[in-house]
Amino acid sequence: MSLLLNVGSIKEALPKIKQPVILTGEYTPMNFLVKQVDGVWHISGLIDFGDAMLGLPEYDLLGPGAFLIQGDKQLLREFLTSYGYLPNEMTEMLSHQLMALMLLHQYSNLNIQVRIPNWKEKVASLKDLENLVWGF
Repeated sequence: MSLLLNVGSIKEALPKIKQPVILTGEYTPMNFLVKQVDGVWHISGLIDFGDAMLGLPEYDLLGPGAFLIQGDKQLLREFLTSYGYLPNEMTEMLSHQLMALMLLHQYSNLNIQVRIPNWKEKVASLKDLENLVWGF
């Protein structure tokens, strides 16, 4: 399978960094801080100095969006809604931006990031892959 990359299209799709945010780059059990309140454990923070950097807030959507959600469009919408996105913001442009960031991720490895069974057999282009993972 050969996925051709249209660099111009991806560069144009990337959102401009207006105000960079602190990014963790990954979400693993070792990164979560928890506290117990009335006998129930709650996530109270997230820390990761190894991969921490400044950048686009959308960059931190990549781990949960690609690795954990695994192409489940309803779960992706629920995740983005809980993150603060409005339904009208879940557009083809957002899908394209997330795909671009996934390809440009400092540890980009589609064989690890894309956890959809038999994904390579389901795509013939980057657009197909974008639709499979992110497509709204």
